[in-house]
Amino acid sequence: MEDDGVIRASYFTIPEFTFESGETLKNLRVEYTCIGTPRVDPDGFITNGLLHIHGWSGDYSSVKRLLPLIGEGKPLDSFFIIAPTSLGSPGSSSPSTTGLGAEFPQYTIKDMVNFHYEFIRQKFKIRKLKGIIGASMGGFQALEWGVSYPDFMDFLVLLVTTFKVRGINYAIFEYMNRLIKADP
Repeated sequence: MEDDGVIRASYFTIPEFTFESGETLKNLRVEYTCIGTPRVDPDGFITNGLLHIHGWSGDYSSVKRLLPLIGEGKPLDSFFIIAPTSLGSPGSSSPSTTGLGAEFPQYTIKDMVNFHYEFIRQKFKIRKLKGIIGASMGGFQALEWGVSYPDFMDFLVLLVTTFKVRGINYAIFEYMNRLIKADP
């Protein structure tokens, strides 16, 4: 976040990324922003990193919802918050931003997590995050972080999410999947 209070995007390129399916793409773009000041240990590693993962229709700027919790004396004032746009969402590499359209590899929540993991590992000098905050679909990703990289963070915060989609949300996601599959 800039001194003027505006959240602006930065970009990083992951030179090569392999999907769960085995497909590989080169030069994947990660859109992101950071808020706060990194604290480093004597070896230069960031010790106060906090990953914020947006929901299904969001992007890096969804971190603005945390702004009331950031600032002197507020709950998140001591963290260096990293807020990337997820794999598959416009801004980061996606079917539309790569020009691959339907040829873009099918990706999973685990692919989205691995995309963020590679970004953090390559861009920042971080051994371990303090925590991960995930909202909605970002919460699904946070759960996957806990399974795939249980020693890479101290805590997870899941907002408006659950381990299983049901009810009206299940119906909405099922309908969206059918629309996508019906598109030639």
